[in-house]
Formats: sequence, structure tokens, C-alpha cells
Amino acid sequence: MQTDPQQTGRTDDPTTVVTTAAPHTDDPVPGVVSPTSDSIRVEARGAALAILVVIAFVFALQWAQKFFIPLAFGIVIAYTLNPVVAWLES
Repeated sequence: MQTDPQQTGRTDDPTTVVTTAAPHTDDPVPGVVSPTSDSIRVEARGAALAILVVIAFVFALQWAQKFFIPLAFGIVIAYTLNPVVAWLES
């Protein structure tokens, strides 16, 4: 059985909720202060996921560097030598 902390005078009760804002009369839940329009909502999961994706992408590019740089270099050489090969074939 829980007693009201205001009646007993105890403030060390872990179930006591302390609010510093004055309660609004239009609050949907009594005792819970709704956020104002000035507050910024931070999606911690979304931010953490974005950071992890960026880090994984950077490491993937560093790992694949040994493959993509020679591939790009080979494509550039193939396009550069294409007119010479076409001339030699004719």
C-alpha cells in the first residue's frame, strides 16, 4: 500500500514524480507536462543509425578501394584506347 508523499512528508520515495512546470488545465494526462512547441525532439535511434551507416560506408569504401580504383582505371583506359582499337580492326 502506497501512501501519498505529501501526507507523510517523505521526499526520498523513488516513485515520487517532481515537476517544475505549472500544470496546464488542457493537459491530456494530469500530472504529466506535455512538451512545448519550442522543444526539439531528437530521434536517438535514427541519429545513431545514421552515424553507424556513415561509419560503415566509409569503412566499406576503404576496404573496397583495392577493387574499385583498378576497375575505374581499367574503364578509363578502355574508353581511351577504343578509337585506336577500332582503327586497327579496320
